[in-house]
Amino acid sequence: RLQAVRTDTTTLACAAAFPAAATRNIEMGAECNSPGACAGSLVSITNNAITTAIQTSADNSAAGASAYFATGGGVPLLFNANSEADIVITYPDAGQISLHARFDLDTGVAGYEMLGSSNLFVVRPFGLTFPGIGHSNTDTGTPMITSPLGGAAGDNFSMTVRAYQWAAGEDANNDGIPDAGVNISDNGTVPNFAATATIASSASLPGTLGTLSRGASCASAATIALTAGTATAADWCYSEVGNVILNADVTNYITAGINITGNSGLDGGGSGGYIGRFRPKRFVVSGAALTNRAIAACTPSSGFTYMDEAMTLAFTLTAQNTQGGATLNYTGAYAKHDPTVGASNAKTAFDIGARNVSPFAALTARVAGSYVSSAPVWTNGVLNVTGANAARVTITRPTPDDPPDGPYAQVQFGIAPTDSDGVLMASYNLDVDNSAGNDHTITGPTTMVRYGRLRLGNVSGSQLLPLTVPVEAQYWNGTFWVINGDDSCTTLAANNVGLGNSIGGAGATTASITNSPLQAGRSAIRLSAPGAGNNGSVDVALNLGNSPGATANACPAFAPTATAGNKPYLRGKWCGATATRDPAARARFGINRGSDEAIYIRENY
Repeated sequence: RLQAVRTDTTTLACAAAFPAAATRNIEMGAECNSPGACAGSLVSITNNAITTAIQTSADNSAAGASAYFATGGGVPLLFNANSEADIVITYPDAGQISLHARFDLDTGVAGYEMLGSSNLFVVRPFGLTFPGIGHSNTDTGTPMITSPLGGAAGDNFSMTVRAYQWAAGEDANNDGIPDAGVNISDNGTVPNFAATATIASSASLPGTLGTLSRGASCASAATIALTAGTATAADWCYSEVGNVILNADVTNYITAGINITGNSGLDGGGSGGYIGRFRPKRFVVSGAALTNRAIAACTPSSGFTYMDEAMTLAFTLTAQNTQGGATLNYTGAYAKHDPTVGASNAKTAFDIGARNVSPFAALTARVAGSYVSSAPVWTNGVLNVTGANAARVTITRPTPDDPPDGPYAQVQFGIAPTDSDGVLMASYNLDVDNSAGNDHTITGPTTMVRYGRLRLGNVSGSQLLPLTVPVEAQYWNGTFWVINGDDSCTTLAANNVGLGNSIGGAGATTASITNSPLQAGRSAIRLSAPGAGNNGSVDVALNLGNSPGATANACPAFAPTATAGNKPYLRGKWCGATATRDPAARARFGINRGSDEAIYIRENY
């Protein structure tokens, strides 16, 4: 409100300067106090439905006072009987300004003018937002797992912060704060605005709120100095995976208590203001361990595993940001690495590779993998491939399996998982294909892998005494079969023994096991004495398969009833084309064994 006053010549009190309501042309101008120069930012004065632009000063010096006043007759203002004119002031910029008014009382007398000035007051921007930032997508559904990538968590990215003018229709309750979701980025900028804005994350999908920072190492505060109403920096960092809403705030602009706010949802980008999606920077492995002969559960632990026999690889995989922190939002649908890929094929899920270190032998094509019980699940950026969720791997026998190969004394396993966003391991330290470049990350120590088999020996003896069928664990040493003296773990059970093809009364014998587990690679099957008159022979086999009564696997073939021993990795090429036959032998009771025609010899001393 502009009021024209005079001093009453009688009472010396303030009185209305204009004796009756009327329109007067008042010369007006605006002075820029902070910043001190704002040329071109015209102030508009509206009164009685008439809007007039007034000049602003180029600086706030006394010499610039003449520029405060409009030329061309001034601003028409309708004054009431109290010499008051209500005005609406519109300033399309930001800063601290003051208004000046002048009315020439007598154009014929120089300096005979009525003057007045306002207090200094601050005009602030309507709000702040981030024009051009990569929004998640145009829908508001959650989680926004299909949104395009915005970069890796912890990597530097570029972002602009800009201040904008007020606009009708975007401030429903007239509190000077933008309504949620409006687009202020087409309102016009405020080139005189200069302040430091603090940027912070305010909401996150899928849940854990990350930290916004700045700097090459992301160790600096997330603040930025706006000049000319805008600022751009290329060293922003966000620590988490997923989508995020960012807030921008300026406090105590020029004067205490004058604050400006805004967020990433005020630029018309949609998605509720969520930006991203951010992915992990890398995967790292920890706690790697290898257990030989995992199903056999050797005590003490074994230093080798047979080909086709299961080993356990246990490790923890962590999704990290660039600074090495776990990205807790890499979970659920936001975890783009799938441990269940390929019907829970652990080899495929982690791209498990293997090699014999020295001399080199590529074994990756012979790696098979599953899980001990079930596939692990990403939780808070961590995948525990341990316990029931550990990877169960084997080095398969060569195909074809004749001749056998090995032994491999320095087998090393490695993983090279990735996800659909292209996240890789932090580093590789194992070359599984001898291509002069590391391509996998070591998981566990080196171990020994041997091509093995069980062998039974033929025996002869009296029908009046038990017979002992020798059982021997063997492995291929690269030239011939040798006893595996390191095997004190393989177990045998009497119900794994099948008897058949009996001649005479030999079928009256029963079988038991003398040593289980094997001792230094040896055990025996004890056959009870069939008794007097029960001369003949019986075929003995160990069912090493995964189902009972493997009739086609004993050689010579017969149909014993035997419980599966679940050790097909110890079958051999006893007859037929492949090493898929159960070990078998013949026990002869009361039948001479050769040229000496002796059935049973007892020496007395």
